[in-house]
Amino acid sequence: MNPLAVVNVEHIELTPFLVALIYDEKGKQIDDIAVPHESVEASLVKVAEVMIEHRLYPMDVYTSTAELYVEALKHEGFNVSYRVKSDTSETRRLLESSEEMFREFYEIELEVPMPKWRAWVISRLNKLIQIIEGRYSK
Repeated sequence: MNPLAVVNVEHIELTPFLVALIYDEKGKQIDDIAVPHESVEASLVKVAEVMIEHRLYPMDVYTSTAELYVEALKHEGFNVSYRVKSDTSETRRLLESSEEMFREFYEIELEVPMPKWRAWVISRLNKLIQIIEGRYSK
């Protein structure tokens, strides 16, 4: 069995993170990566660095991120396979297990969706303000 990397771009709110789990030939997890995602190319370079560091060559790569899949096809040493989200769910679990730390370290605010009634009231108040100021036209 070839070494395996399960690699995805996961999000906390709107902030993307490269998340990768690295397994050796025996199927034992030997490393993981969870860093802010800068670009697809930079993400694959990070995975390749870990691959070289652990002397894992060539490496099977499972991903459910289309951009990573397309770019990994261009790189030597990656036997890439596009998988459904459920096959690569461990990347999401890894990010969720440290989500609070990432929120604090990268200052990611929790986004609370606005209720529909509040958006409706705000739009009506904005129209009322425009009428009062004489800028509203139907």
